[in-house]
Amino acid sequence: MTDSPTPDVAERVASLERDVRLLERKLARSEANRQHLEEAKDRFDAISGAVIAELEERERQFRALLESAPDPMVISKSDGSIEMINRQTEVLFGYPQDQLVGKPVQLLVPDHEAPAEAGQTDDTTGVTSDGREIPLEITRSPIVTDKGTRVVSAMRDVSLRKQVQEELRRAKE
Repeated sequence: MTDSPTPDVAERVASLERDVRLLERKLARSEANRQHLEEAKDRFDAISGAVIAELEERERQFRALLESAPDPMVISKSDGSIEMINRQTEVLFGYPQDQLVGKPVQLLVPDHEAPAEAGQTDDTTGVTSDGREIPLEITRSPIVTDKGTRVVSAMRDVSLRKQVQEELRRAKE
């Protein structure tokens, strides 16, 4: 009797050794792929974080610009629902923002319409939360965004101007 394995066993051992080497290579490639995926994920996270930070900064800048406007500003969707207002709108009309967002612009300006052309200015009447009517000059401009067309309405309370005009008219009589 000899100690050497039979040819059948030797072939099986050699086959298993080949399979083990193949699995080791696959495992090494799999580990390399996992590392590449982790690196790609880290790059994606860094890029998306930078993009999100940039978008947030632009949102802050836009909000600051809107809030710095001296007159009430209303941004509405194409269906006429209010999407955003500034603080001056709250002050003039007496509604807090959360009571206006999603409501129709006609709540504030009953005869509000989409502008026929950009920068269209009209005299109209606004209605406050307590039902008081306010003479307004309103300039409406459509803007196209990635969320669709919006209408930016800049409003100016012209009560004092109307009062002075009426006093001048009476003085001339």
